[in-house]
Amino acid sequence: MGKQAQFVIVTVALFCYMMAVLGIFPAFSQFLVQRRCREMREENCGGDAVTSSASAWLMWCQACVNVPSLFMNAYMGAVSDNYGRRPVLLLVYSVAVIWAGSVVLVEACDLPLALILPFWAFAGLSGGMATALQCSFSIVADLYSAGE
Repeated sequence: MGKQAQFVIVTVALFCYMMAVLGIFPAFSQFLVQRRCREMREENCGGDAVTSSASAWLMWCQACVNVPSLFMNAYMGAVSDNYGRRPVLLLVYSVAVIWAGSVVLVEACDLPLALILPFWAFAGLSGGMATALQCSFSIVADLYSAGE
């Protein structure tokens, strides 16, 4: 496969991943507001109590994914150097699917919101978005020298 084909595959895969991950945040925020409204039995879902509770949940979810990602990104970079960039990218993409599926599972089965947090931490342990960017940029850097 030529360099240009590999470049296109990497950029399209990264674009799809970024759109999926970044696209889920508004929907997830709305999910949290609706879920907290239902759990708190509030009449006004846009009220301060509901939105502040949903914001707190969103903060903890973000902490669960970003704190492990800070530490795992360097480790996953070393793993991608030793075992290849594509397996690491596939791991990150696969974990993102599991992570998104956890939200669907919690809502569909009416499970407690606290069950989402371990899945968000698991997503952080894969390195998350930072590792996806790092590996994608490294693949492109491996394809082309400085003069090309």
